[in-house]
Amino acid sequence: MKSPALIILALSTTLSDSFVQLLSRPPSNTRTCRPLHVSSIDSKNLIPTVFKNQTLFTVDQTSYSPSTISAVYVRHCLMQNLEAAEDVMAQIRRRSSYTTDLEAISPDPFGDITSLISNCEPSKEKRGDVGWIDRAIEKEYPGSEIFPPSARDSLFEQRMKPGDIHIIKSHLGHHIVKISDVTISKSAENTFVGPKPTLKGSGIVSPSKAISKAKTYSIMTAGCQMNVADSERLEGQLTSLGLSPSNSTKTADVVVLNTCSIRDHAQSKVYDALGPIARRKRAGSEVALIVTGCVAQQEGQDLLKRVPEIDLVMGPQHVNRLPDLLESVSNGHQIVSTENTVISEDISKPVRSDKYRAWVNVIFGCNEHCSYCVVPNTRGVEQSRNPEHIFEECQQLGKEGYKEITLLGQNIDAYGRDLSPKGNFADLLAVVNKAEGIERIRYVTSHPRYFSDRVISAVRDLDKVCEQFHLPPQAGGNEVLKNMRRGYTFESYMKIVDNIREKCPDASITG
Repeated sequence: MKSPALIILALSTTLSDSFVQLLSRPPSNTRTCRPLHVSSIDSKNLIPTVFKNQTLFTVDQTSYSPSTISAVYVRHCLMQNLEAAEDVMAQIRRRSSYTTDLEAISPDPFGDITSLISNCEPSKEKRGDVGWIDRAIEKEYPGSEIFPPSARDSLFEQRMKPGDIHIIKSHLGHHIVKISDVTISKSAENTFVGPKPTLKGSGIVSPSKAISKAKTYSIMTAGCQMNVADSERLEGQLTSLGLSPSNSTKTADVVVLNTCSIRDHAQSKVYDALGPIARRKRAGSEVALIVTGCVAQQEGQDLLKRVPEIDLVMGPQHVNRLPDLLESVSNGHQIVSTENTVISEDISKPVRSDKYRAWVNVIFGCNEHCSYCVVPNTRGVEQSRNPEHIFEECQQLGKEGYKEITLLGQNIDAYGRDLSPKGNFADLLAVVNKAEGIERIRYVTSHPRYFSDRVISAVRDLDKVCEQFHLPPQAGGNEVLKNMRRGYTFESYMKIVDNIREKCPDASITG
């Protein structure tokens, strides 16, 4: 039995009277909503004066250089001419687009089409798989007979990331190339900060000795669902290295602090947490100390200046590179890895904190510049995951007995807009809905500026997607929203609410 339409607002501030009145009104053609009671406040006082007309945080939107990519995993569909290749691209877009025909959408339209019409027989049987292609190998390499060096060289001139599709010409014809994954050169990922300094007291243990002898780990996590999911991935990588979990940072050989910078005094709390572990190291304990998360991205080398006992400072974009970074640490260096980079697929298996519910990342980073938010600075620009990899992860979770998944993104409605060709979140929901064994699909967090009617229709039509919309309003006054740089108005937000009520009268709206 579905519950009546209910709007739940979890706000850090109170709302204006007009917002409360409209949110509390009963939806048309539905049962009466439970009234919402909150006190009102002048919206002009919701944002401190210092915030107004200022950009508090900035982010370098310049993407990575193509030269930082050292290898790519390629799939291709070979066509005779450009016209045929463009027609295939159009077919791929149609077969990945959510329509009223839910059966028409495919989790892998590229593979479906390639297996039928590609002129490359060896890869056609493997749904277009060519494999890993390394930039450094000059002449022959595995797959060079079907994807020649001239095509490889042209591909590496492109700005590419997992999920992108490009048309590349060679003497064999026109290759429609799907980028499944990438490898970033280590020199582009790491900032080496000299040899490990001698510590105070008796703490002169070589980091290589600490890493090589490590048997246990402990992870401390603060912050949002994204950090929780990151910690699960970190734990999976540490487990794959043969380490076992420890219940205490007082005894663990590797200690990871996954930090959050949103709360008040975030940096101070991190330094407070580092104190006891640093004392262990100064006393001669063989412990490797890693700081990751948003504070790590913000502070960077400043963390090493204040706490020289740290071995590795790692931004959120580098979470899936932990084994490579630890290898560099074992060579006697302190590492700061916070540069903008392409996020490659994590080949390790996350250690999930629940047996039946799982987090699934679908988009990393954020391109917005809300005046109060640090996320673009700490998590980088938006990077959507390859939809095929997302589906494969969800399908595997279903096989392992998981019943509910929550799709994660700081701005999940922006999913696909950075891909080439572009995708969208409604299409992704339709794909994930096909994952066998999964019974419930949720997602967070939507941005009203990018929210679309297609998502409402998808939630209504797809049987596994829960009728819940996580849509933070943030404030009820247009002046406040403008000062917050949210990019929408009170009226446009309420229009979304009305559309949800019309199409999904029993849905809940959370904020």
